[in-house]
Amino acid sequence: MTQMARTTPDADDDSSTLSFSFNPPHSHTPTRSADVPSSSTFDFPPPGDTRFTFNTPPTPPTAASFSFSPPNTSGFTFAFTPSSSADSHFISTPVTQDPATPTRSSSRILTRATTTSTTRALFSALDIDPNSPEAPGKLAPTDHGQFRRSNLSPNANVSTYRDLYNATPSPQPGPSSRPNQTNAPNIDSPSPSSFLTSGVRNLIIQSIETSSTEGEGDEEADSGSDLDSDDGSDNDSSTYNVRDEELPDAPIYNAQLQNSLRDVQSHLSGLVRSMQASQMVHDGTTHVSDLYRQAETESKFEYPQTRIVGFIGDSGVGKSSLINSLLDCGGLARSSGSGEACTSVVTEFRQVDETHPHPYTIEADFMTIDEMIELLRELLMAYRIRHTRAFNEDLAEGESDRITRLSERSWATLQSLFPNEGELSEALLSNEELGAEDRILARLAEWAMAGLNHRPGGPDALHYAIRARDIHDCRENIDILTVASREQERPALWPFVKLIRVYLRSGILRTGLVVADMPGFRDMNYARVRATEKYLRNICDEVFIVSEINRCRSDPSIEEIWHKCIGNQPMRIVCTKSETELDGEEIIRDPKMPARVIEETRRLLDRTEQVRRSLRRLGRRRRDSSGAQQARYALREAEQNDELGRLELERKTLLINARNEISRTHLSRKYQTNVKVFCVSRELYENYRGGERGQAAEYIRLSGIPELRQYCQLVPADAQFRETDTFLRIRVPALLGSLNQWVLAGANDVTADRAETLRQVLDEAQRTLHSRLISRRSCIRSIKTELETMFNISTIRYIRDLQVQERWKDGAIRASRDWDSMHHPSYSAFCRKYGVHQIGKESVRYWNNEILQGASEELDQCWSTLIEWLNHRQNTTEDEIYTIFNSVSTSIEAYTHLSPASIENLLDNLDTQRCGIAYTTQRALEHLLLQTRRITRDVLDGHSSSSYIADIMRPAYQYCNMESGTGSDRRRKDHMKEYVRGQKIFQQLPARFEMDYKVIINTAFADLERKLNEEVRNITRDLGGVIAVEGEVPEARRELGLAQRVRDGVSQLQAQVNEAHLILNRLRGRTTRSA
Repeated sequence: MTQMARTTPDADDDSSTLSFSFNPPHSHTPTRSADVPSSSTFDFPPPGDTRFTFNTPPTPPTAASFSFSPPNTSGFTFAFTPSSSADSHFISTPVTQDPATPTRSSSRILTRATTTSTTRALFSALDIDPNSPEAPGKLAPTDHGQFRRSNLSPNANVSTYRDLYNATPSPQPGPSSRPNQTNAPNIDSPSPSSFLTSGVRNLIIQSIETSSTEGEGDEEADSGSDLDSDDGSDNDSSTYNVRDEELPDAPIYNAQLQNSLRDVQSHLSGLVRSMQASQMVHDGTTHVSDLYRQAETESKFEYPQTRIVGFIGDSGVGKSSLINSLLDCGGLARSSGSGEACTSVVTEFRQVDETHPHPYTIEADFMTIDEMIELLRELLMAYRIRHTRAFNEDLAEGESDRITRLSERSWATLQSLFPNEGELSEALLSNEELGAEDRILARLAEWAMAGLNHRPGGPDALHYAIRARDIHDCRENIDILTVASREQERPALWPFVKLIRVYLRSGILRTGLVVADMPGFRDMNYARVRATEKYLRNICDEVFIVSEINRCRSDPSIEEIWHKCIGNQPMRIVCTKSETELDGEEIIRDPKMPARVIEETRRLLDRTEQVRRSLRRLGRRRRDSSGAQQARYALREAEQNDELGRLELERKTLLINARNEISRTHLSRKYQTNVKVFCVSRELYENYRGGERGQAAEYIRLSGIPELRQYCQLVPADAQFRETDTFLRIRVPALLGSLNQWVLAGANDVTADRAETLRQVLDEAQRTLHSRLISRRSCIRSIKTELETMFNISTIRYIRDLQVQERWKDGAIRASRDWDSMHHPSYSAFCRKYGVHQIGKESVRYWNNEILQGASEELDQCWSTLIEWLNHRQNTTEDEIYTIFNSVSTSIEAYTHLSPASIENLLDNLDTQRCGIAYTTQRALEHLLLQTRRITRDVLDGHSSSSYIADIMRPAYQYCNMESGTGSDRRRKDHMKEYVRGQKIFQQLPARFEMDYKVIINTAFADLERKLNEEVRNITRDLGGVIAVEGEVPEARRELGLAQRVRDGVSQLQAQVNEAHLILNRLRGRTTRSA
């Protein structure tokens, strides 16, 4: 590229005219619109007499000239405004390492922060007289491959979101709005040629004024533009794109495996299309129609497994905003900057699927009538504790504030539920007459029943679903379910909503991950706490506790949530707002900071001050100069602004990383050494998400959001790899074997007598498989029967033994007597908190656990015996299935000579189908074992509000909470002892979990039997197709064209499957993550 500058006198002005020209390489010829004018002239009319003109010839340019005549003013303004709409037809492609990379064609206004380095690039490209002692050196070209080489770009072995085999061409729902980039320092300057070909469009560079007063800060740019649009950013290579982020280095995300999976799926789809042309595949009575449906199903393979990660934390810590950043879909999870609670109900964000194909679908589950009344009871009690005489009694330490907050939230909830009920008042709810509470609850229930007429779907609906038009409509529909109605007279829906599911397209969800936004436990009524805790313990695969980084080391909610989770549940901590309160001057005085951080901070502060002084000095000189000298000072100012931005990034990176490391170290020591701690900044991510790639990448990386997003992808990785392995090793090969069996039908001519003999053998094989796999006498049915027997003998009968129950009851009575010695404020606090309280510096006590203390060891033994038996049965079932198939294969193998090709294929495929049935059975038993462990935990663990004992004891606590006035302490204690002695706790306990566990057993085996029926049906079809019925022509011979297409398709697909097996062999056995 040739660049030159010359100064010539202007005949109309006694000032100088500076002309610039450059010759771009012909290999990067700008593209033009078909109607580009013969000569394009762009005028830049700045204030005053200054004129700056850019002329381009009609043919591929060999030179471009710029000229301007600045007036004798102290300010320097450079502006670009097309003189007509036609001028905008000149469009150029930026020079990058990838010539195919599209450019952004939309116009935008650049603020000071985003134009500093582009100004520098412009003047550097023009190359002011190289002989001048003040001429700056040329800028090094921007390395556009830098982003690709970062940890957010693909390499030979790791995929990006864009590379996943089932990627859809639809753009992801980009963030709807982003903060302006006014304070975003420039990180990477674009190359000179990039600026001149793409950055000249609609450019306005504001006057760079620096105050002459010492210590005065930089001027803010007037305005900025939102660089994002609602149609996503997939086609814009200039901005940061989540779809280019690397997935973690786990086997399922291996690039070769993803490509192989894509190829197999593509060939399956091609095979389905080739079969469609035949009328026979649409005839439901034919075998090939069944094969066609099976092939169509397999061609739509999607990750079938989901893993749920729950984000939970107190109000105002930035939990919902964090989820919005992870989803890269602004505003779906409701957030509030006021610190008020925005999450009132668990909200799941799931990827669109076959049953929810629309871009946005919102589903809600509503409470039953019983659940609604229970919630109303909790709201009423929470309100009355604050507004009755009981509140005036002595309270335990810290109780007053908690009760007040809970009461206020209960009042607000009741008001949102009953906006039209004028009778609702504090006087009504706090009435202390005899029987008043029951009457008030009945009145609230009556109003609630009337309000059901406003429920979407009708008063009896327990489920509601709606498809939103776009992201804005989606937000509005979520708000309808989660906040008070905008119509003041319409009852709110959210108090009676149990769960919300939002289906959308988001990169982080495409791998089977489900992100759950969960309300925190603090200041929630007991009914909500119990529901949330049950979801946390029984549904979430991993839990992320969210806390602000400035208070994470002393945040009590972390420990509270930690104790509510089960022992082996993976726990993570996310510290938000990592960018806040980082003052360099304070850091160097902080004794906790490492010496190297203090030293480096001091160096950066000194260097920053030097650059600021230089900027002020250059600003004064520029204002006092003119012509070429003024331009040189402007260029040097731009360079110093770049340096200032670089120092700002370096300083923020140093301080943020230092504090992050201190927080990680402290939390790891406090909770457990291998806990994972993530420090994130939603502010940094949102501010730079819409910026240019070079400018944004470092700040986005510093935000910690990509790192957390990458880790989340590890949660479903193992499960998805196992399913993918099964798909490629079992499901597709079994389909190919069945298709090949159909093609081979009648391939060998068999005499009538031999055909009849073979048919009898195959019929017997069908009867054997049916009898031993899916009949009432099958091995699967026997497992169910044995499990039910084992459960009744080892658990139910044992617990129902009267001597056992009396022994356990005596232990519970002793525990309740021990509570009698407590001072009445502490006793009432235990009741208000449903048996969980901490007195002073003592450890937290759990009354429910103390009631179970005498029974826990024996209960544990009962359930351990059951779990041990299930483990053993799981191991022996595969052997049983192998024995069944081995006997069938042996009986058929003796007749291979009658139809060699067909029977050999059949025997090979029986081995594959056996593996499929064994895998299906193992997965079902694994899930049953998991469910058994969960119900065991709910039986034994009195710490949890979702446990059976907590549910049994709840009425006792509620009755005690109704007591107030003189003698209330004695009445509470007497009632508690009587409840423990007389309510037959240990008769209720087995009755409740017996019913629940039988539902689990029946559901598990019904699902397994349904799947096995389908598998056996496929095998029966193959067995029946080996030999045609006498006098009947095999289907493959009737449709020779279809048979040939199937044969070709199977051959091609088998080659792809063989390649996939080689990749799987290399990947199997690798671990994806550590705790």
